Amino acid sequence: MNSEKVSITGLSPIFIGSGDAYSQLDYIKDEHTVFILDRDSLWQDVPVEMIEDFTNQINTHFHNNIWKGDLRQFFGDYGLDWKNYIKKKLKLDSPIGKNEINQFIKTADTPYIPGSSIKGSLKTAVYYYCLLNNERLRDQLIDSLNRTRKKKDVYSTLESYLRRHDQPNPKNDLFRGLMISDARLSHESESLSVKKSVIYHLYDLKFHSPVYHEVLEKDFQALCSIKIDDKLINSTFINEIRTTFDLNKENLIDAANEFTKRIIDFEIECFEYCDDSNLEGVLTFYKGLKNVSENLSSNECLLRLGQGSSFIGTTMFLIYWDDPQILLDFTRLIRVRFSEPDRKNPNSAIARTERGLIIPHRNSPSFPMLNEEWLCKVKSKKRNSRFVDLKYHVDADFRYTDIIYPETRKFVVVQEKNSAPFGWIKLKWDE
Repeated sequence: MNSEKVSITGLSPIFIGSGDAYSQLDYIKDEHTVFILDRDSLWQDVPVEMIEDFTNQINTHFHNNIWKGDLRQFFGDYGLDWKNYIKKKLKLDSPIGKNEINQFIKTADTPYIPGSSIKGSLKTAVYYYCLLNNERLRDQLIDSLNRTRKKKDVYSTLESYLRRHDQPNPKNDLFRGLMISDARLSHESESLSVKKSVIYHLYDLKFHSPVYHEVLEKDFQALCSIKIDDKLINSTFINEIRTTFDLNKENLIDAANEFTKRIIDFEIECFEYCDDSNLEGVLTFYKGLKNVSENLSSNECLLRLGQGSSFIGTTMFLIYWDDPQILLDFTRLIRVRFSEPDRKNPNSAIARTERGLIIPHRNSPSFPMLNEEWLCKVKSKKRNSRFVDLKYHVDADFRYTDIIYPETRKFVVVQEKNSAPFGWIKLKWDE
């Protein structure tokens, strides 16, 4: 069992969350910097006779993780100079208001990239590669989903399917033989910054829900090791994955790059279709990434992990996207139910679906007439609300290429009015 060193380069900002967040009691900010405070040390230095009042003031002024007032002045009232308790500084690119900051995963306060995240992304790429190259495996999955009626699972990763069928025993999992260490960052790459994350809605062409994260900037450098244990692989139960995919370095690289190139092409096509100037930065990024993907050496691959990997990067969606019959049978993307027309606007109708409404781009000739304002207000059947009950039948000239799905993407704001995807990295095995 040989262990190979693999270097990692960040091609876009990356966020892998720890589950913790900095509240307003954890930081003080100015225009370009967030100062993270050592709150434990600061609390310990509150004069003993003032501790009760200090605590009461926090209970009074700190609600829903928002501090009402000036935190600098509050600390000063108790003889505490916040500048003496700075634990670290984070670069700030945009106004943050009074928001929480989601923390990057760390050990001993040092950020790292979990090996499990890298392995998970590689597994998804391998599953895509196997379905792409094994028609019988694709048919087995579809047949299983038809029989179990769990049609929505057609876009889930193949792993859950195999666990139920070919691999009920974890010892039969091929990927037991793939071992990836956590990636250590170079000293220069350990600095983090605070960036705004936004959800872009491809249907209404708008940004929503700003959230702030502690992220690794692009161009970071890290190092991990990857081992492939042939003994474990050879002891694994023979199944469709084993017969389709030989787990070795070369095939891992090929699978990752095959999946990556499909994602890149899909995203470029989708964003060009939207024709929105807000996506110029994203399009420029993906076209540059495509150029990178076409000029990789034999020991390099591109991968996406962490925040923003999106539905298309973590499922088998791209395998089935270009098959209209599967779209109809398994996703019901366009089987929209209608209620009676809106009395105020008789040319429109209220609608809902079991999994949410998915309709073509508004500029498409296939675009149905809908009252979008009412559409958002339709409640569920469980709440005894009136709900839609008539079916919208697809016209013969309906164009499946006009469907935008998934409807949203999560981007990181790298500069004002300039966004980029999260999580793209390059892996390079030592020669």
